[in-house]
Amino acid sequence: MILRLGEDSNLWTPLLRLLLRVIMAWLFEWKVFAAEPSFGIPAINVTVIEGDTAVLECSILHLTEEHQVVWTDAEGFLLTHNAKRIIDDKRLSVERPLKQLWNLHIRDVHYSDRGKYVCQISTQPPKHKDVILNVLVPPYIIEQYSSKDMTVQEGDTVTLVCNATGVPQPEISWFRYLSDSMQEKERIGSRGEVLIIHNVSRECGGTYVCEADSGVEPRQTREIKLVVQYPPEVFLPSARLGQHPGRETFLQCEVTAHPHGTMFWEKDGRDLAADRSGKFNVEIFNTDYDQKKILSLRIREIKNEDFGQYTCVADNFVGADQETMILYDYSIHMRRRTTTTASPIIVPPVVTDHWIPVDSNGPIYNQERSNNRNGKHI
Repeated sequence: MILRLGEDSNLWTPLLRLLLRVIMAWLFEWKVFAAEPSFGIPAINVTVIEGDTAVLECSILHLTEEHQVVWTDAEGFLLTHNAKRIIDDKRLSVERPLKQLWNLHIRDVHYSDRGKYVCQISTQPPKHKDVILNVLVPPYIIEQYSSKDMTVQEGDTVTLVCNATGVPQPEISWFRYLSDSMQEKERIGSRGEVLIIHNVSRECGGTYVCEADSGVEPRQTREIKLVVQYPPEVFLPSARLGQHPGRETFLQCEVTAHPHGTMFWEKDGRDLAADRSGKFNVEIFNTDYDQKKILSLRIREIKNEDFGQYTCVADNFVGADQETMILYDYSIHMRRRTTTTASPIIVPPVVTDHWIPVDSNGPIYNQERSNNRNGKHI
């Protein structure tokens, strides 16, 4: 019996399918219709921060045992062969989390690692995929080219320099701490590596901060302490002080300077601290402001010859200043008042046994305050 095509489709269909499978298997075995290896995804450039790990992806489809995969640098220098590292750089390795992936890992990336890397397949002709590695470098302030702590004199011109490098090139901003606690700071000047301060005053002293910022963390800062030296300034809370003979009193002056040098009270050209009679006692008191001190003079059992002019003198290597006040006999003043009065006047004690606070700078004894706040002699 001869079977004609189409007479029994139920019999021919399975046979044709089986024959087709055999033929296709034979063709694939002999690579007649085998797909050639190709890259699975387009090239993706990589950007990392120096010190991180860079992952350069290479996905290959239809790879067979007859084909090789290599990574090279831009000059064609061989880095890896299949999954094996060729060069003596332990930072490099080929990682294959999936069968089709041949990713090149570079750990602890250096800025010198930047550039082009090539993933190649040994086809004829070879196929390759280029991956560009960009390396960012956090800001770095170069100490040898940046300003250190400085000491200048009032009136000088100061140039502060903050030299920084990084990729991309960082911008420099300048700040100044508002107090010695260095908790708050204010922005000063304009952006740039150089900050110039003309005609420096004592108020310009303090801690300056330059901050380098390129958008790559972390930012870097540098503190520069500026010390401004200036001559002393002497201030007298009062230009005149009255007291009764036989009593004692205190004279005081405020001295602002940096640095502090010599401070003393003198009368008739004589340094009273050198007096050995026990009548005079000179003491120095600190204040909350380290550039201001109080110089106190204690005079015991005042006699007529103790009345007169007393001068507070201060000097340092920058300059000097002095102010003079008058100690007068208060009893004469009171006697004059009683002679012009019809009825007797009870005079209260002129001096107390305690300090009388004056402003916030320290105590003085009962003084006639001058309207001249600059402490000039009147």
